[in-house]
Amino acid sequence: MGFALTSALLFGPTAPDGTALEGHADQDHIDVVAARGNAPGDSDAAFRGSAAPLREEIRAPICRRNLSDSPDLFPCSGDPLTPLPECEAAGVATLAPVWQRTRADAASPWSEWTVTAPASCATAPTVTPEMVLAEFRRMTLTPSALTVQPDRGWVLVNKPTVVYAADAADQTLTTMILGTPVTITAHPHSYRWDFGDGAVISTTIPGWPWPQADISHPYVHTGTYAITLTTTWTATFTLADDPTPRDVPGTATTASTSAPFTAEELRSHLVATTCNEDPHAPGCD
Repeated sequence: MGFALTSALLFGPTAPDGTALEGHADQDHIDVVAARGNAPGDSDAAFRGSAAPLREEIRAPICRRNLSDSPDLFPCSGDPLTPLPECEAAGVATLAPVWQRTRADAASPWSEWTVTAPASCATAPTVTPEMVLAEFRRMTLTPSALTVQPDRGWVLVNKPTVVYAADAADQTLTTMILGTPVTITAHPHSYRWDFGDGAVISTTIPGWPWPQADISHPYVHTGTYAITLTTTWTATFTLADDPTPRDVPGTATTASTSAPFTAEELRSHLVATTCNEDPHAPGCD
């Protein structure tokens, strides 16, 4: 049978073997220190020079037997226990009843253990926005889909290379924090376009494809490049028992990188024949 102290015991209860227990409780957990007395019955020896305890409280289950006149309700000594009621809230534990015994002074005998508080639900743990932020940054957001136009493996030098995020939309994720279901809705907030040649553009819009294109960059040197899009996400969250959206106090980021492509320079040539007629003429191959 397990039990837990529910209040700070000034100088502890006495176990049947003469061991003195000193404990400090904090909500649903306790630190207990045991010290054996110098002789049987000398349970206060370890705390000599301090006031003897006049009240002890313990959380323990109730034995399944006739409770009306029995002086030995605690400890149960191997008797079956009365089941504790279950709490309706998910992840909230049921605390056993509180037992108490008292005495008038150190020389007086202890009273019988009596129940002073019934079994109850523990206080539900509080999910804080900071906890949600830490979970938000651990979760897997789908990176924004980066599209490059023209999408043919090469672009022309000094001509606009168009970029846009094809699927800029909210994402909904669910998780559990402290046993509480949490729904996080991520919103794309801003975009950073790194074109791989030293040029960087920051926007709050995802861009559009050609011909409505509003984000582009001309490469001025030939070479091989890749574009990286970094999306910054903000978020709101709701709890299972509270549908009110709350802001997550921070952001998360995702990155998307295009396939490598080349920036090429095309030159015009005057030829006497067509490329169909002479495939190896200047500008044809």
